[in-house]
Amino acid sequence: MELANPLDKDSFIVQDVTTKDLFAFTALVVSAFFAILDIQVVSSSITVLAASLSATVEEIAWVQSSYLTAELIVVPMTGWLISTFSTRRVIFTGMLGFILFSIACAFAWNLVSMIVFRVCQGFCGGVLIPTMIASVYTIFPKRLQSAALAIGGFAITLPIIVGPMMGGWITELLSWHWVFLINIPFGIYVLITVLLTVNYDKADFMLLKRIDLPGIVFIVLFLGPLEFILKEGTKCDWFSSSLIVQLAALSGCSFALLIWRELTTRYPIVDLRLWGHSQFAYGAILGFVSGVVTYAPPYLMASQLSMIGGYNSLQIGNVMIVTGLASFGSAILIGAMQGRLDLRIMAFVGFSLTAIGMWPDSHMTHDIGFREMMPGQLFRGLGMLIMSMAATDLALSNLPPEKVGAGSGFFSLMRNLGGAIGLSVLTWMMQERHTLHYERIAEVTIMGSSGLTSLNPSQTAGLPFNANVTDPSMASLEMVQLLASREALVMTFNDLWLLMMVVTIATLFIIPLMKTPVDNPAPHPSH
Repeated sequence: MELANPLDKDSFIVQDVTTKDLFAFTALVVSAFFAILDIQVVSSSITVLAASLSATVEEIAWVQSSYLTAELIVVPMTGWLISTFSTRRVIFTGMLGFILFSIACAFAWNLVSMIVFRVCQGFCGGVLIPTMIASVYTIFPKRLQSAALAIGGFAITLPIIVGPMMGGWITELLSWHWVFLINIPFGIYVLITVLLTVNYDKADFMLLKRIDLPGIVFIVLFLGPLEFILKEGTKCDWFSSSLIVQLAALSGCSFALLIWRELTTRYPIVDLRLWGHSQFAYGAILGFVSGVVTYAPPYLMASQLSMIGGYNSLQIGNVMIVTGLASFGSAILIGAMQGRLDLRIMAFVGFSLTAIGMWPDSHMTHDIGFREMMPGQLFRGLGMLIMSMAATDLALSNLPPEKVGAGSGFFSLMRNLGGAIGLSVLTWMMQERHTLHYERIAEVTIMGSSGLTSLNPSQTAGLPFNANVTDPSMASLEMVQLLASREALVMTFNDLWLLMMVVTIATLFIIPLMKTPVDNPAPHPSH
């Protein structure tokens, strides 16, 4: 069964990277950067979009959900697309569609048109990241792959950190239309560069005659409802909702049918037999956890600073920029470790630094800000890029060259699922733990209320007190309730950071089960 890259393994030779190769890889990195950035900048403009499109808060959330669902569906099919149409056609068509639908989103006239355009944009943008990852193993010889993956990982991680801040700036200084239009000049650069430089594999159009249509249908019916469940489950109270139950049944049945179909058909749309490679399976688990600890910290920090510290979007972005700056420093660490340390040790270092970075944030008080958040960000910023690079390389480097495209698609899928599932679980736990902590605080505080009229002003500063309450006893009671709610939030966020730290530490026990990648000749074709 031949799937991802149609080039034959014997046709690869080792040679130095040319200037043309570097321009090609730069274009692929830029395309992946903007595929991620588009999600983040739009998220910070969502309230303005709701007002402009006359949509409710619940309705406007579909602007993000529609993109993410389409992206999730197309990602595992990227390997087949590369095999069938070649890297050049896939990246060119994906970027062209991404630009055109970005323009369409900027001129959407109502919510329905915006959602339709975002779905199309998600399908086009979904192929960009796995194609960039797969190209590392085609363009670069073995000795340079870790460095190339670090650059690609930085391009994927940075927009998660700086995207919300950029979106806030763009929306405030220009308008929400420009969060889409900003993609145009960079997209044109990618299109021109790809046409001139990317030409290192060939299409196999015969695969179109053997297209696995049932497999595509099962992928859509599995991942589409799953994304909806993860996004809307908390709002719908999970399985107490009949809609969630029905979608879960549809997704589960489609998943079972997908496995049956892809393991029994001669020409599957996704190569599930990759999971038979233990190295790839372990690496995919690392990718899943790296997705959790990449996407969740910005979400937790933004929520924490907003709900407890009262920060606005611009202030939050200024605090979170530390993670991005620390990621630059991790590139230096990767350069120092590359070629000197086993990839497994690098993965251990990356996950360990990330876990250490969560410890300070699990011991916060209500007095939070730049100084309090900086130590954790420094460690996580240093660790996340090393973690992402090492996990990707461990998962993909031992695969046959013709399987790398499919492998990169699966790895990207696991990373995206890790982020989606992690955020969904954290959102649910935030509500549950806050209720629990508030009830426990209320039991010992509000019931024993003999000292309610003599609260310390420093304890209640910044609380949204209702000035219309004139009765001293009622005013004090309301203030204590607000104080209890705030302290319950502090304890809740501490719990969530601690949980993520434990999950990250648990991942360390998987790394010794993996093998050092075999230093085979790099899959680098002649041009």
